[in-house]
Amino acid sequence: MAKYDVTFLCGHTETVELVGYEKERKRRLWNMSRTKLCRNCYKKKAAEEDLSACLEPLANLDENGSIQFCLWLSGNTMERKDTIKEMEGYVWRQRPSYLPDIKPYWHKIVKEESIQGELHLLTEMLPEITFREPDPLRLRNYEIAQKKKAKYEEMMKEISCVGKPERPEILDGNWNGKIYGREGYYSLYLDGEKVLLSNEEAEEIRKYQKDLDEYNEEIKQIKKR
Repeated sequence: MAKYDVTFLCGHTETVELVGYEKERKRRLWNMSRTKLCRNCYKKKAAEEDLSACLEPLANLDENGSIQFCLWLSGNTMERKDTIKEMEGYVWRQRPSYLPDIKPYWHKIVKEESIQGELHLLTEMLPEITFREPDPLRLRNYEIAQKKKAKYEEMMKEISCVGKPERPEILDGNWNGKIYGREGYYSLYLDGEKVLLSNEEAEEIRKYQKDLDEYNEEIKQIKKR
């Protein structure tokens, strides 16, 4: 960590602390001096702006294949900070973006199917809010996300056609994947408790392990395509 005196776009100078590699710190300092206002000027400018929201699509899907949007707020959010926090899910940091905007905003990641509910809540909690159109460049993210979603759904359809081996009934608990002992004296541990196995049960479990490994490998190959 290092301290630097930065003269911002407004002409005021402040001391800032930066971490990271020297090259990255210099890049951030250069950006601050040419694009950012000092704290006081930023607060004053934000207080003069009307509260507004913008809903922008993101190019990446979530872990369940849903298209995501970034709902972000700008303008005089300082006076409404407590209300924004009450809505849950909003964070104060740089929003997801492929454009060089490093300023923090209150924003929330919203699934496509949850948009109407989120907008209803937002206008109910902040009735004075207005909405702005997203940058046209960002709208292209939706086309990218739609293509990814179609590919994801095709992949999940293919995965659903692969038969997953059925877990033996005796494995009713948390198992470490190991069988101990020898023929006639097999055992394993479920939830930390020792369970004795017959030869047939041990063989059934080994077959299940083999089939499960083959299943997981097939799923892995499908996801790589």
